[in-house]
Amino acid sequence: MYRVNNQKAVRRLADQSFRAAGTRNIVAVLAIALTAMLFTSLFTVGSGLIENMQRQIKMAAANLGRNRKRTVLVDLSMSLSLVLFNTFYTFSLGFDMDKYLSKFVDTDFLAGHADYFNFQYSGPENSISESMIEAIEEEPDFLEGGRLYANILDAEFFTTKLLDGMTTTEMLDPVTGSVPSAVYGLEDLPLSRLDVVEGEIDLEKLKTGGYILEGIDEDDNGNLMWEMPHREIGEKVVLQNYRGDSGTRLENEFTEQEFEVMARVRAKYYTNTCMKSYEYSWYLPADVYQEMAASPGVMSYAFNVRDGGEEEMEAFLQNYTEYEEPVMNYSSKFTRETEFEDTRHMVLAVGGALSLVIGMIGILNFINSMLTSILTRRREFAMLQSMGMTRRQLSQMLMAEGVWYGAAASLVSLILGVAASLLVVRTLGAGFWFFSYHFTVLPLLLTVPVLLAVGILLPALMLRSVEKQSIVERLREAAD
Repeated sequence: MYRVNNQKAVRRLADQSFRAAGTRNIVAVLAIALTAMLFTSLFTVGSGLIENMQRQIKMAAANLGRNRKRTVLVDLSMSLSLVLFNTFYTFSLGFDMDKYLSKFVDTDFLAGHADYFNFQYSGPENSISESMIEAIEEEPDFLEGGRLYANILDAEFFTTKLLDGMTTTEMLDPVTGSVPSAVYGLEDLPLSRLDVVEGEIDLEKLKTGGYILEGIDEDDNGNLMWEMPHREIGEKVVLQNYRGDSGTRLENEFTEQEFEVMARVRAKYYTNTCMKSYEYSWYLPADVYQEMAASPGVMSYAFNVRDGGEEEMEAFLQNYTEYEEPVMNYSSKFTRETEFEDTRHMVLAVGGALSLVIGMIGILNFINSMLTSILTRRREFAMLQSMGMTRRQLSQMLMAEGVWYGAAASLVSLILGVAASLLVVRTLGAGFWFFSYHFTVLPLLLTVPVLLAVGILLPALMLRSVEKQSIVERLREAAD
């Protein structure tokens, strides 16, 4: 058996390991000591900075408290512009385009005589021309369309015979003793766009000529005016007119036709009526209507275009009504959207201009307040500096006062802005039929950094005008 003697090797390895471990231990101890010293220094410096900041903030707050009336006025003047702008912004944000368009638009486009859009439609003498309808239908982007017929103030206008015992607030027709009424004949597209509010429409039965639809007017907020006298579904209605080609009414043939009320539909002032209010409004299929009038007037033409064809059709109609037939006109989603955006931008522009003017007044008040404070406290600043306060500390104290102004103005703006939004904007907005209230204080939150920046920068800049004089000169001038 051989015996291995490795004691020397083991001892050598142990010595090397001890020396290496010793080096690492020394490095670790030094690292721990340096880290402890670093954190201690940072804590000491940080504590000193925090105490210094707290002391300056307390001094700034105490300085502002010397003239509380001036401080309150400056904060209010700075806050007023922000509250005003937030109020106008919230009001404009509540403009609901969907509500707006729902009142003015049923189809992509609505064409008619210029008199129709000026609320002066009467009958055949100011109907939309067939040449314009043909030109529209020949456009490649045209999809579907339909005429709306009506004879309102011509020799063939209609009246509704009153039932026994019924009264009316309308002036009765002196010839028939009945109520002048608005009767409309609709082709398939506008007929399909009617909003049924009671009952159901059976198109096959409706087109037989024995049934009629009653129109129910709506107020500006879209609420149906049920309080007006109407006929019940299933009741009979007798319409009267003098049918014929003569422009003199009594030279035409007196006719009466009885219908049964099938359903009630919404009479939309800007899309399926003559834009005049009548106690009775009735809707019939175009074929039935044409049999009741010798010269049916085409009140308007409603039509849709293919997806993506709105701009081309808009350009065509604008050119056509400007150069081809200037007495014709049209409305569209685009024109209504433009009107809506113009109204919204006008509100923002007016509100922004007022807010800017009042905001400038508020900033000038702040500058005047700070400058007056600095000038009247020159001796105080000189004494503080003579006792050891550095320029940096003095500047920090003034900036702290400015931050107090900015923070107070921000807080006041938020409180008053929320109150104005909930109490003023929501109340006023309820009077607009296209308004949907949305609460927001985003403009106020975005201006908080601006107010704080103004509060920090302006005092530091104004302090330079005071420091052009030495401490001794300021003390001597204040003593004199």
